[in-house]
This record gives sequence, C-alpha cells and structure tokens, in this order.
Amino acid sequence: MKVIIATKLKKKLGEISDSKSIRDFVAGKSTLQNELLGDIQKEFGQTGPDNGAELPLNELAKAFEGYFSF
Repeated sequence: MKVIIATKLKKKLGEISDSKSIRDFVAGKSTLQNELLGDIQKEFGQTGPDNGAELPLNELAKAFEGYFSF
C-alpha cells in the first residue's frame, strides 16, 4: 500500500508515514485521492472501507486484511 502511494506521489518510501491518511498526503486533491484508493483496491482485489481516505494507513491496511480469508 505504501509503495503504491509513494510511487503515485513521486515520494520516497520513507516519506510515507503509517500514521497519516491518504487525505493527508494528497492535500485536498480529491481526484488524486480517488485514484489512489482505486489503485489500492485494484491491487488488493477488494473494495475497502467507505472512509478509507480518512483512515491512517496502518488502520486502512488492517481493514483490507479483514476482506481476505486465509
């Protein structure tokens, strides 16, 4: 997930903090926010939570874990 965000935003992986949300990273650019969420959902093959853009990345990752059955 962090790799997707870093790549899309042209940032180093170390600049992507688990405690920040996608909304924090895109600074109000809703189109970019939606693109990131779409890319993440495509990568994980699942639709994430409705409030995914507001969740810190560590919580968003946990939410996606709940969609998989092992």
